[in-house]
Amino acid sequence: MKVKKLLFLFLLTLSAWAQESIPFQYLPGSDDGLIQGHLISIPVAVGNGTRSRFILDTGIGVDLISTRLAQKLKVPSTSMGYTGERMSGQSVEVPLSYLGNLTVGREVQKFGTVGVWDFKGFLPDTQAFADIDGFLGLRFFQHRPFTLDYREKQLILETPLSLGVREKAGIVVPLEIDDDQNVSITCFAPLEVSGAGPAKVEIDTGSDSLILHRRFMPALGIPDQGDGIRVVREKDETDYSFTRWFTRLRGNVRLNGEAKLEQRGERVMFQQIIHDGLIGDDFLKHYIVTFDLSHSRMILQPFWSPEH
Repeated sequence: MKVKKLLFLFLLTLSAWAQESIPFQYLPGSDDGLIQGHLISIPVAVGNGTRSRFILDTGIGVDLISTRLAQKLKVPSTSMGYTGERMSGQSVEVPLSYLGNLTVGREVQKFGTVGVWDFKGFLPDTQAFADIDGFLGLRFFQHRPFTLDYREKQLILETPLSLGVREKAGIVVPLEIDDDQNVSITCFAPLEVSGAGPAKVEIDTGSDSLILHRRFMPALGIPDQGDGIRVVREKDETDYSFTRWFTRLRGNVRLNGEAKLEQRGERVMFQQIIHDGLIGDDFLKHYIVTFDLSHSRMILQPFWSPEH
């Protein structure tokens, strides 16, 4: 009887720590839904099993739920708050609460801290975004490695065994993990920018093209205006004024200086920001990307062989 019980517990543990694939979807990038955007949405369960969809955003820092979902789940009001910074350096105050359960596949986070945010004006007011009720960042995956297979559009929860296979097949990139107050997690990797030297860039699936600090423009020979340069001067939803320069790099960028992780002619946006830069979907979608935060690393596997 004791042997059967031990076997049952072993199988239960094994099933709870098994590789699992979860399909993700790209949200549209235009109001008519004809253009694919860069934001990824995944199915989740919250509270006592309420089904929802969250945007997977490795640059968000704090997991967020909408005020609508918070009211529906009756999450407790607290006196806690978190002060974060936007890419442009603005301080953002986010009220915090607790979520009983947050589940992705079979992975469950109990009593996790979440920010509560009004998504009105924060997300497009379109049908495609109507069922988005949260943002899932890296905090959820702090102890569980996961992979984004962009070709198959799958989020894969890894096991120690499958992680070893990823390591043998891919290229390891060290990460610098910024764990802020046990609430927000972001990660950074070294990027070699041809003609401008090294940069420390945030890995941000919530961004589209490569973003670099404006100070890189002179080193790269990119003027403030001219042919092939689009300049945008706007205000964001917080009334903050910004200027952005859009163009394509004439040289290459290499993640961690790796020749096998080189991309040329990257779409790039320059802006006065608090980081050296960010890389997002436009770069990452060329690889199978594994995040292994416990070991402060990413593993990237190109879709093509090195000979090609």
